[in-house]
Amino acid sequence: MKEIRVALAGPPNVGKSTLFNMLVGANRFVGNWPGKTVDKYEGYFEHMGYRIRVVDLPGTYSLNAYTEEEAIAREYIVTEKPDIVVVLVNAVSLETTLYLAVQVLELYDKVVVAVNKVDAILKRGIHVSTERLSRRLGVPVVAISALKREGLHELVDTIILVAEGRVPTSRLELNYRGLDYFAHTLAEAIKGCPGVSKYPLSWSSLRLLEGDAELERALASEGCAEALSLVERVREKVEEELGSPPSLIAASVRYSFIEEVVAESVSTTGVVKREITERLDSVLLHPLLGPLASLGLILLVLLATLSVNTGFPLKQLLEFTGNEELAQFFENYTLAGLLSSLFDSLSKALSEYLVQAGVPYPIVSLIADGVIGGVGAVITFLPLIFLVFVAFGFLEDTGLMARIATVYHSVMRKAGLSGKALMPLLLGFG
Repeated sequence: MKEIRVALAGPPNVGKSTLFNMLVGANRFVGNWPGKTVDKYEGYFEHMGYRIRVVDLPGTYSLNAYTEEEAIAREYIVTEKPDIVVVLVNAVSLETTLYLAVQVLELYDKVVVAVNKVDAILKRGIHVSTERLSRRLGVPVVAISALKREGLHELVDTIILVAEGRVPTSRLELNYRGLDYFAHTLAEAIKGCPGVSKYPLSWSSLRLLEGDAELERALASEGCAEALSLVERVREKVEEELGSPPSLIAASVRYSFIEEVVAESVSTTGVVKREITERLDSVLLHPLLGPLASLGLILLVLLATLSVNTGFPLKQLLEFTGNEELAQFFENYTLAGLLSSLFDSLSKALSEYLVQAGVPYPIVSLIADGVIGGVGAVITFLPLIFLVFVAFGFLEDTGLMARIATVYHSVMRKAGLSGKALMPLLLGFG
């Protein structure tokens, strides 16, 4: 049985994990990427005499290798060279999720683009022309709904056709205007450097202009210090002559291309009422209101969790307003207060029983105060951990976490982090 290796790529909250689970079912394996702490999901299924092995790449917004997930996804594509890379984009937010697809298409040719959540846009009177998208991107485009299992058969058939070479595909080549001249200059200089030889030459020269740290490290480690020095000089020359950093110019070209493609491929057949998710996105993804609303939502969830478990900060507010009795009542009936009272009662009852049984006082104190009291002190933290887990699970499953990561991505990038690092950063403050 012939095997086809498929890599699933896509931004967070695009339905990639749903598609992976729908395709492979129970035939899945979980491990870690070599030398990384990021989970690796792999599975397989059989179709029309083919065994199709699917690797679920980490969710990323780009292939810039700023984060561990981005580095893993890019390295897998260029090193393992899967037979097909399926890139998922969100039909609801096509303009924002196509950026990763464009970067993958610039890097690799054996690509199929899957437009997910088409059922959601049909309700809103929106139509996406997969034919026009395919013509502009140069690869097959399939409309699917992973959640409702719509279009999956056509997607798998397209994967087989592309893998067999019966449907032609090609790498996407954009016109980067003035950058192309400088990229060609770099291409000649890095042609013999083994550290970047696994990448397409035109792609790696452009990425070096943009300031790709991974490629710069590869040049430095492979004895191409002169080429690296040239990269820095050319980058400065680009900014001097074109008036903007190369990374900004390249991103602007990609987004302009995406705007053109969306304008050609998306049409509205009627005026429909905006759904709750759209109204939510208009606030959470707003450049000014988004960060404030997201931070407020996180603080609200954490404060609610703490109030239920320990009484903070509601207890302090009640004490500040002079409601001492109500504050004490609230503290006694929090989860931590109830558990503490339970273990205090248990410790007291056990202590009285052991004393009556004639057990020496040091042993009584060890068991009642040391063992019971110590275990009780630890267990009182469990509800807090459980509630935080439930709260964050709610944010993740409803898609709010992905929106928060998206809106804070540009802010966190200034610290060399991705938007996903916001939550661990906040939790690090205790």
